[in-house]
Amino acid sequence: MSIQTAIENAQQKVANAYTAVDNKGGTLPATQDLANLPNAIGSISTGGTINSLNVTPSTSAQTITASGGVDGFNPVNVSAVDASIDSNIQSGNIVAGKSILGINGSATVLNGETRSVSLTNANGQTFTPSSGKNGITSITVTPNNEARTVTPTTSQQALTVNSGYSGNGTVTVNAVTSAIDNNIQPENIKKDVVILGTTGTYEGSGGIGIPREVSANGVFQMPKEATVFSLPNNATNIGAGALRSALNNYGYFGANTSIDTINFENITTINGNYAMEYFCSCQKIKNLDLSSLTTVNGNSAMANAFSGCSLVSIDLSSLTTVSGTSAMQSAFETNGSNTGYYTTSIDLSSLTTVNGNSAMANAFNGHRCTSIDLSSLTTVNGNSAMANAFSGCSLVSIDLSSLTTVSGVSAMKSAFTGILATEIDLSSLETVEGYYAFEETFKAGSRANLNSINFAKLQRIGQNNNTPDYGQFYHCFPAQSNLIILRFPNLEKIYCTGTASASYGTFANNIYIQKMYFPKLNTITYGAGSSSSYQGACKQIFAGCSALTELHFGAVNQSAIEASPGYSTAWGRGAGNVTIYFDL
Repeated sequence: MSIQTAIENAQQKVANAYTAVDNKGGTLPATQDLANLPNAIGSISTGGTINSLNVTPSTSAQTITASGGVDGFNPVNVSAVDASIDSNIQSGNIVAGKSILGINGSATVLNGETRSVSLTNANGQTFTPSSGKNGITSITVTPNNEARTVTPTTSQQALTVNSGYSGNGTVTVNAVTSAIDNNIQPENIKKDVVILGTTGTYEGSGGIGIPREVSANGVFQMPKEATVFSLPNNATNIGAGALRSALNNYGYFGANTSIDTINFENITTINGNYAMEYFCSCQKIKNLDLSSLTTVNGNSAMANAFSGCSLVSIDLSSLTTVSGTSAMQSAFETNGSNTGYYTTSIDLSSLTTVNGNSAMANAFNGHRCTSIDLSSLTTVNGNSAMANAFSGCSLVSIDLSSLTTVSGVSAMKSAFTGILATEIDLSSLETVEGYYAFEETFKAGSRANLNSINFAKLQRIGQNNNTPDYGQFYHCFPAQSNLIILRFPNLEKIYCTGTASASYGTFANNIYIQKMYFPKLNTITYGAGSSSSYQGACKQIFAGCSALTELHFGAVNQSAIEASPGYSTAWGRGAGNVTIYFDL
């Protein structure tokens, strides 16, 4: 280190010393050099504030620091420690003959022992300390259990402990066999069903064989607790009135019934008036197997049979014929009490004939089918025969390609209301008879997007007699954004017999039809022999078709068409609102 550096370090230390003097309240000289430093240090006051301090001992360490202008403590007084220092310093907690902080003990020291004992009964035993001991510190108990074997019976058994034992040890329960009940015999068990090792051979003796009582009013009585309704395997037919209201007796088997299973998988025919009318409305029934059923015949044979059930699956894949007034009316209709339960697809691919007034009216009303296979259906006959049959479904697919004849007042009224299909195949349809036969059949909301309907073989609409027959396609087609074009390539005759009401026209109030083509149509008139009051409807066949702008006919039929009643006013549409072409 250089001399200069050493001098500078010494000067800095002197300066630091004067800073410390100032911080301690000393007096600083005018010249702060090394010579004046001792006097400056001596000017620092050596006095301070001293207080007394009283301390009470505790079970935790204490540190007390002077603060707040106090520089120290004198004297420091520490109190004496006594029994209050700990709440556990009690006489009963101190061994007799000993004293802790002035408290004399009174506790007795146990002189215990360890014991091993064996139980000799199940009623309890008393053990006392051995001589010279005043307690037992641990005890090991060895039970004296008895091994038991039990054979189950039809009555409950309670095993009590035998004399000389403390309990039942290993209990062996023998297996239950058919010996448990003398009635477990093959002849008492349904064929091929095995109960406790015994295979049944019973096949029934014919008929529906339902265990029951018949009350004074002639209806079935069954236990409320029943959950399954079955027919014997060899039962194939349900006859007239056989199951009428069978499970709807005074509400016992209404919405809150326990029945959740119906076994009809072998039934092929339901034949007879009222055979199953109002059979049940059990809300717990969700799946229905009628896969063998081919024929429903008779007035109200299945009317309301399962109406109100919570069906999500219905198998009718073998059904070919429904015949009789109200034969299946409302048979599977849903209602407001079973919201959320419905089927989305129904297989009716074998159905060929629906015959009878209201034969299938409302049959599946309320379900939400998106597709229905009616590809074998050829004939719908009867007033309201299929009215509202599938109303409410949102069908995107429907096959009616084999349907040839629709006959009857409102025969298919509102049958497919809500349809969303883009195409409808009616290519085999030849004849439509009955007023309002197709009324609102394909009516749907604005979501509809129907592009085409195939009427390839339709030859005649209406009857050539004095029977009222009008409005056959009244308001039939859906409301939708794209207008509909209809073609009837083989239609030759339209008979519209009724009064001159605008709502009686054959195609009246189809407000979304834009163009119609009739290349072979040669007759638009009323039925032969009809009274003069019934000759006006044929003048209104397009009344209310507000979007209709073009009608196309075959040139060879021009004279016949121009001579038909209502031609001058375009059959109710208004001659100035529609253009008639003879260009086909």
